[in-house]
Amino acid sequence: MAQNNEIRYLNPPTVEVRKKKYCRFKKAGIKYVDYKDAEFLKRFLNEQGKILPRRLTGTSLKFQRKVAQAVKRARHLALLPYGTDLMKSGEDSYMEIILKKDVANLGHADDIVNVKTGYAVNYLIPQGYAIMATASAKKVLAENLRQRAHKIAKFTADAEALAAKLAETVVKVSAKVSETGKIYGSVTTAQLAEALVAAGIEVDKKDITVAEAAKELGTYEATVKCYKDVKGTFKYEVVAE
Repeated sequence: MAQNNEIRYLNPPTVEVRKKKYCRFKKAGIKYVDYKDAEFLKRFLNEQGKILPRRLTGTSLKFQRKVAQAVKRARHLALLPYGTDLMKSGEDSYMEIILKKDVANLGHADDIVNVKTGYAVNYLIPQGYAIMATASAKKVLAENLRQRAHKIAKFTADAEALAAKLAETVVKVSAKVSETGKIYGSVTTAQLAEALVAAGIEVDKKDITVAEAAKELGTYEATVKCYKDVKGTFKYEVVAE
């Protein structure tokens, strides 16, 4: 009978050797997970931005919960993005955003621009100047711009009609005058707004601008801001009370 040391196998037997996993926190003596250390937290996230399971990292349940809490807090403070495709570091890391407000040297509200990731996630987005240019956000922006374009077209047409009406309008404003024909005080925009209302045109006094102040009896011209870049002018005659 052959002895054990004389037995030979054509193929070596497959023996599964399981490597013992360890918790890197316990091994390194780490007791606190710093939510401000974004680079360290990225090691526990996959490509979709989800926290890696314990079966892959070997992290204990205690520290897995601490990591989850640190990641949540870092994202709430915009220290860590929600997707790992936005977590690339370095000077070449850029992301696409939609501006919600005008930003000097960058763009106007509703513009889609590319900026450095750090500038976006650490300042623009937390301060409410921008949002991430996701596919859904772009669809919402396109719909808003479409509806706004329709409203702007209507407002512009109404403003141009108002400007045309003002061009044909001449109103009278009474004022106290001296013996030499000089008027006391000045003609105010409130008086001009009242005169326009009497003529059937309602305009806010804040939108009226007088280029030349009336100092004596005569005919003058004023400008009305009808809508954005649309302006109209009308004439007013200063008469003695």
